Amino acid sequence: MNLRTKDVQRLIYAFIGIVLLLVATRLFAVARLFVLFTLMIALVVLTVYLSMNFIHNRRETKAYQKSIQGQIEGKLNNCTQELDKNKSEIETIRRNILDLEKQRSQTENISEQNKIETERLINGFQSELKLRETKISFYQTCVNKLKSILHNHLLAKELLDKESKLKKLQEDHYDDLARMEELKYDVEMDITYLDTIDNLSNQLNLSNSYEDVQRLNKELNEMTKGLNKL
Repeated sequence: MNLRTKDVQRLIYAFIGIVLLLVATRLFAVARLFVLFTLMIALVVLTVYLSMNFIHNRRETKAYQKSIQGQIEGKLNNCTQELDKNKSEIETIRRNILDLEKQRSQTENISEQNKIETERLINGFQSELKLRETKISFYQTCVNKLKSILHNHLLAKELLDKESKLKKLQEDHYDDLARMEELKYDVEMDITYLDTIDNLSNQLNLSNSYEDVQRLNKELNEMTKGLNKL
């Protein structure tokens, strides 16, 4: 094989190499574009799905919050939070009273002005303690009543469902309709009790008077006496 033949072979190999390189580069570019396009489509689909899912869940949440059960559970949660808040405040008030009483008892040569100021602060904390204790009584009553309302409401709903199923098995028993109407009335009464507790709670939140809190607590017990029979 002479030199000229070797040069021709090198040129052929170089040409084949260049062609293969160009093909490989072009395929990589096409594949890269395909991958990017697929990722973009997947991102759009995922965004649409998450958005629709979010909107659906939000609508369901709003619808539930507007339902009787949702309103009861919402108010129950609020009353529980207020109950815990007042219990925490009572612990803080008691610690302050103990600190003041401790300082008063351990200081022999306390000035008259400091004695007066200490007594004033102790009396002020004790007044707040009394107010918080009355609020706790109110919110505890609210929690108990709301739990009773919720239990009764869920039971009434279940009874309505069972009654409906029974009615399908006893199509000719028309007297069942009267019992269903009575259960519907019980469900409507739940709204009345809920409104009562909500109204009194709002009044309580706006009041810092011990007498007002006592009055509201008495009204709550009077207006929800019917729940004791549930």
